[in-house]
Amino acid sequence: MGDFFKAELTSTPQKTPYKESLRGKIIALIAEDQHISQKGVADKLDISFYTVKEYFGKLKEEGRIKRVGGRKNGLWIICD
Repeated sequence: MGDFFKAELTSTPQKTPYKESLRGKIIALIAEDQHISQKGVADKLDISFYTVKEYFGKLKEEGRIKRVGGRKNGLWIICD
């Protein structure tokens, strides 16, 4: 019989402290260009894509932004 190992995958909690200033910068970029991608935001702010992904998730969860349409032709809407 061969050797076996078990791997368990779990989601990790947000590692980046949630900063209001960064949140505001992301919302400002969306207001400037509703078609901006998460990678585009990361590039413009010179931060990690994964940090941006965390922030977008939090902003969607809070109801501050929503996505309309698909990945390629969709856009971001800022909700008040």
